[in-house]
Amino acid sequence: MNSLKIICHLSQEYFDIFKEESILLFETFGFNKITGVTVEKPLLILDLKNSSLKYLTKILRLAHRSSSIKRILIPYWHGNIDDLYKGNFDIDISKVIDLGITINSFAIHIHNYSNMHIDRDRLIDEMYNKISNVSDVTVDLNNPDIILALYILGRNKNYLGIEYHTGRKGYAQRRPSKKPVFTPFSLDPKLSRLLINLSGVPDNGLIIDPFCGVAGIPYEASLIGINSICIELKWKWASGAMINLKNLLKNSYVDIICGDSLSGFFNIREFYVATDPPYGRITSLSDNVYKLYQGFIESYISRAKGSAFFSPFPLEKEIDKYDVNLIKSFKIAVHKNLTRYLYVIRGT
Repeated sequence: MNSLKIICHLSQEYFDIFKEESILLFETFGFNKITGVTVEKPLLILDLKNSSLKYLTKILRLAHRSSSIKRILIPYWHGNIDDLYKGNFDIDISKVIDLGITINSFAIHIHNYSNMHIDRDRLIDEMYNKISNVSDVTVDLNNPDIILALYILGRNKNYLGIEYHTGRKGYAQRRPSKKPVFTPFSLDPKLSRLLINLSGVPDNGLIIDPFCGVAGIPYEASLIGINSICIELKWKWASGAMINLKNLLKNSYVDIICGDSLSGFFNIREFYVATDPPYGRITSLSDNVYKLYQGFIESYISRAKGSAFFSPFPLEKEIDKYDVNLIKSFKIAVHKNLTRYLYVIRGT
């Protein structure tokens, strides 16, 4: 297979940003030749050149890291809805078996993203008959070895293939008020995960959060196995970060530093930045908050391999002073009655 089509079902509340996150994640994981991008909300359809199912492990890993991918379909067939009803389609399970996956059971899912009426039972029967003619696998609706899914987008746009669910990411259970220590300004965990991925940090990379508060971003980084260093000026919040991270089952390195992140007290050669810098009343520098962002850009953004961060005001003028590439910028509602700018940057 010289090319691979991937269909991602994304969360919808920040769809345009989640779309960018998904594309950047594929690039982070080495899929640099994306030859086609199609949006059929809530679906993002990507065509990957020179890719094959040997990259399946990478695809599942990036889906796990994503803040927004709910499930992924790798289609083996696409065509007309009438062909589906007539049984004129293929389900080549052998392609999955060739990967060394033992398949004794399966389930069938049908997702209708169109406004067409479909005969779901008839489609399931046709799919089951196809499978039973070429394999001895049995149906297991509760714990199948594999899920075969049909995505219906229109009369001539139907995709049939293997579906993978990323599982519940548990954001509601990890919202700031659920943690031992939180502040009213703590970032939503989904947005923390989003910043990490937008930064472009690879699995073996290091994230720095120079304004970590009570460690919302390092917490999410740890959950997906990303190493991090978090810095907090105020001891009250730095100690809160230690408490929040204390009982976290970690598979990554996390270091907490209490100090002024702009004082230049350490020098790391290669790092990525994901952070939500202070603003307004929550910083002792509220009268000079713009200067804080200037110092932050000089000390971190100008040196990082990649970064993603929020700002209460436009910063293109400051970013342009340095040899970095502004990949994307968005406006996003972060807290109630507060719209902020989101910047995605890459070093040169």
